[in-house]
Amino acid sequence: MNELQKEILKLAFTNAEITELKSEIETTTDNFFSESQPVIVRTYSAGVFYGYIYRRYSAKHLIMRDVRRIWSWEGAASLSELAVKGTSKPQGCKFPIVEQYKELTEVIEILPMSEQSLISLNSVPVWSSHHGR
Repeated sequence: MNELQKEILKLAFTNAEITELKSEIETTTDNFFSESQPVIVRTYSAGVFYGYIYRRYSAKHLIMRDVRRIWSWEGAASLSELAVKGTSKPQGCKFPIVEQYKELTEVIEILPMSEQSLISLNSVPVWSSHHGR
């Protein structure tokens, strides 16, 4: 095998590695959840939100739509229970207004929500300093 053939083989192997890496990246950024699946998203420092994934750029970076911040909650022992069963104490929860879109970075957890949970969380009154709640 001459030097040119060795170089071509080396480049072909490198291109195969690049193709495999690109495939892994595309798999990571694919949205596992459909746009109609409500989810709870926990971030590293911005807090917890629920709504719908509109666009996902990477494993840790996404845009949500029709999203509310979960400032605090009562009536569920964990986010997992909140995602499955909702809250048994909607009046004790603090969820501000619905935002049309919100960009989130440093996503560390995405939990699919049940229909029961969505109905429950949507029943939480808007928490705002404008009406004293």
